[in-house]
Amino acid sequence: MKNICYLIIITVLFTINAVSQPFSNELDYQLMKEEDPNFKIERKKWMEDMHRTAPGIDYKLINSKIREDKQLLKKSKIEAILKSSSKKELLLSDTLADGKIVGKWIERGSNNLAGRMMTCDIDWDNNLIYNASHGGNIWRGTLSGDNWTCLNEWLNMQNIILLKVIKHNNGKRIISVCNNGVYYSDNEGLTWEHPDNGGGIKRAVMTSDKNHYLYLIRYINDSELKKWVTNIYRSTDNGETFQSIHKIALSMDFCDLWTPKYFDNTVYFQHLDTLSKINPDGTIEKLSNIQIDNFNNYKSSRLSGSANQQGTTLYLWLQNKSNNNSHFFSTTNHGSSWTTLGTLDYGPFMINSFEASCIHPEALYFGGVNCSRSHDNGKTWQLVSDWPEYYRNIENKLHADIPSIASFMNPAGEEVVIISTDGGTYISYDNLVTVQNISLRGLNVSQYYSTYSYADDPDIIFVGSQDQGFQRTTAIAQNGTHSFEQTISGDYAHLTSSDGGNTLWHVYPGFTMVYRLLAKPSMTTSASLDFDSTGKGGLWMRPIIADPKDPNTAYLAGGGNDGFHHIWKLNYSAGRIYYQQMPYQFSNKDVVSALGISNLNKDLFYAMTNNGDFFYSTNRGQDWAKSEGFAKLGGHYFYGASIAPSNKDENTVYIAGSGYSNPGAYVSYDHGVSFIPMNDGLPKTLVYRIAVSDNDEFIFAATAVGPYVYLTSEQKWFDLSGFNTPDQTFWSVEYIPSISTARFATYGRGIWDFKIEGANQISEVQLTEPKNNEENVQLLTNLKWTKSQNANLYHLQVAQDLGFNQIIFEKDSLTDNNFQLPELKPNGTYFWRVKARKDKLSSTWSTVFTFKTIIIQPQIPIMIYPEPNSKQIALMPEFKWQPVPYATSYHLQVSRNSNFNILEIDKENITDNSYVDEYYFMYGTTYYWRVKSKINELESQFSEPVSFTTVAPKPSAPALVYPEFGANNQPLNLELIWTEVEDADYYTLNLASDNQFKNILFQKDSIYWYSFRFSDELQSYKIYMWRVRANNISGASPWSE
Repeated sequence: MKNICYLIIITVLFTINAVSQPFSNELDYQLMKEEDPNFKIERKKWMEDMHRTAPGIDYKLINSKIREDKQLLKKSKIEAILKSSSKKELLLSDTLADGKIVGKWIERGSNNLAGRMMTCDIDWDNNLIYNASHGGNIWRGTLSGDNWTCLNEWLNMQNIILLKVIKHNNGKRIISVCNNGVYYSDNEGLTWEHPDNGGGIKRAVMTSDKNHYLYLIRYINDSELKKWVTNIYRSTDNGETFQSIHKIALSMDFCDLWTPKYFDNTVYFQHLDTLSKINPDGTIEKLSNIQIDNFNNYKSSRLSGSANQQGTTLYLWLQNKSNNNSHFFSTTNHGSSWTTLGTLDYGPFMINSFEASCIHPEALYFGGVNCSRSHDNGKTWQLVSDWPEYYRNIENKLHADIPSIASFMNPAGEEVVIISTDGGTYISYDNLVTVQNISLRGLNVSQYYSTYSYADDPDIIFVGSQDQGFQRTTAIAQNGTHSFEQTISGDYAHLTSSDGGNTLWHVYPGFTMVYRLLAKPSMTTSASLDFDSTGKGGLWMRPIIADPKDPNTAYLAGGGNDGFHHIWKLNYSAGRIYYQQMPYQFSNKDVVSALGISNLNKDLFYAMTNNGDFFYSTNRGQDWAKSEGFAKLGGHYFYGASIAPSNKDENTVYIAGSGYSNPGAYVSYDHGVSFIPMNDGLPKTLVYRIAVSDNDEFIFAATAVGPYVYLTSEQKWFDLSGFNTPDQTFWSVEYIPSISTARFATYGRGIWDFKIEGANQISEVQLTEPKNNEENVQLLTNLKWTKSQNANLYHLQVAQDLGFNQIIFEKDSLTDNNFQLPELKPNGTYFWRVKARKDKLSSTWSTVFTFKTIIIQPQIPIMIYPEPNSKQIALMPEFKWQPVPYATSYHLQVSRNSNFNILEIDKENITDNSYVDEYYFMYGTTYYWRVKSKINELESQFSEPVSFTTVAPKPSAPALVYPEFGANNQPLNLELIWTEVEDADYYTLNLASDNQFKNILFQKDSIYWYSFRFSDELQSYKIYMWRVRANNISGASPWSE
């Protein structure tokens, strides 16, 4: 007789704006497991195990090569668009799968719950922070946490350990050092260069002087020494090239580099118990032996320090072999003697988790799960905050896990500390006494395992994240990103529901939970069940699936109390989760890694294991049969990650998983008895999750190297990445029929929707006239091509280059399969292509044809302005000439001598018959100009030189001559006289009753002599003030004194 048990768990009501806490003491206990180092070790093992391969195969190298190929392809497309005259393609829908699917990528968020950040740098000239995320992106924003912008959406730089923003060639260079090499960009991330300098990088530092020498510690398999060694590389050209300067047969765990950010450019090198420095010429100079008691009791080290005008303090962190505690030491005399400081009972979270203040040498910062500070040179330590405090005050308390702490000095000489956490980036202005979260708006770097969209309103999304808890949104953002609310902390995945999200099941590494009416916060209830109740064993994140017959029932792949693995039936009723062990005994070596239930036959259950076995049950999981047909296919290294039963045929089921040493996806048409590989077009990678459209037309895959789609009509996979798709690990996908959207969860850039706008059955056209490579084609020519099946419109492009970066003609709504081009230029080489379309669907582009037009010699231009020997020409004149027939460009030269041996202007590729340069000519100077025309590659002679003289400078102020100041008894017909001013064209006279000239009594412009006689303008017995200024075409002089 089966025993049925239940566990009562507290029922919780939510408010929409609250960040909820664990629901009971039991959940508190489970969530506190995250402080245990084994928790992260188990998480990492779970992630690694999914990438199952044959012995000797490195899945990371495989994925890296796939990414690199995709990145190079996208980079070339982006560069072509940037060079193109039209950039609108970046904003349009993507036509993918060889033109057979049209859709648009839309980012959904979250925009307020950031994930893991790695390191950063600050550009003080512009008060901008450059921030590296765990998802391999670099973000630029303000120090107040606004205007975050991703600079490398298309390029995933995995595990960034150093980020530097430096002045370079009158501009700015961003340098990113990752475990797998160095990247740099000179255009704010539009494009990136990736020198071939290899991987295996542990530490990178850059000197603070103007040289910006970059040093790397790499662990490599040395071909000469035939063993693994630690190698120091140096770049003296800002990351473009690297040279090896030192090798040492020592593990990287006991080597480190450090150099100050300010005041000094010494590079310190700690290797085992030796402290050295690297001289500017690359030589290694030993400074001292590190005299620390019981040095052999330690297993790894980190070096940090603080430099100011008074000197340098170095700090050494050592980790105890026996208990992993952290021990700190310091020296102020380059290692001649060391002072023993305090200890901490935890180690650093990552390579950049230990930092000394760049200003206050007595201040130290250290990050593990929590972050600690010391203000007495490391003798004593205080917690900045305990990680559970974050959930009560996310603005001012640190999130758990601290990958990096970075100390900076602002232009005022004050310290600014940036703390990177698994929940975004924080800033501190008081040595970590207080912190402020600057990643609450727009730093969209969420790391998600799973999503579920509410059926009644797909804009309401539930999410399981890495270390940012279970999240939901009810803040609707049409065609934009959502704000999410975290209802409980931790890691959550495998969201499942059979009633559209009203009853939602999911798992945490330790318990399972169910929510009722989560989309209606005032009515939400919940319950949870500890995994210990469902037996020992099972995956770190156990699969769970809702029962399509009963939304209050779910099936959990768990362990067992009899030494075997079992599936557990769970039932939620009246605030309680009942649990029942199903009878079938799966092998104790094979863990159930994926579950599936057919929506067309709700008695048909499926299961897969981490060792590549497939099972099916026709009686709702009471009995199971192992698929021998699948085993015979040789998928011995197949980790079963996802099962997607057909929405069209109850006997069809699709499965996916690790595909490094075998196909990554299969299909069965007999409910799992036999399988056929479906790997055409699918890269050798891990498929985390697949989702099937409502009619099986599309199968979407979330993979370790991006999104893919399988067209069942083509029986082929296609890359679904568009121009704006992030280069990320795509962890899960769900298909939402009501909005024709595949919703993907990424592990570093949140949620992204691919909204389908149509599928394509339109055939490619064939070009017919002019023939390919035809010459002497007339300037008025008719292009012709074959008709396309199912198309009603054609899109024509004509360009001057094979890459179609210089498109000269484009027409996208042609109804006939021919077109008369406007008159072309002679001497031209042209490229053309056509694609057919109907509505939003289109074929692929045709094969590109090229032709050359007839040859005509260009004429010498006739010059118009400035005219020969002209005077008073403006300092920035507009040069004009008569247009030359068929000219494609003009070449203008200006010089101060008639032989043009020194040029003031030398401008080519002018496309109009006029030109204004930014150059200002000198006053009163004679110049010569000439111009020639070009028709593509042929050019005319230069025109005969024409001279012109520029305007004179502004005139100086006149001096008043007569009458003198204070003169009396002047006649009414008085003649005023002033000095003649050189370069003056005319003068202006003012007469006033006050010396401030506020009350003007008389004004006379356009006086062409340096005197003026009154006739009847003056009055008797009246006092007058007078002044004069000179004028010419360049302007007016100051008024006379």
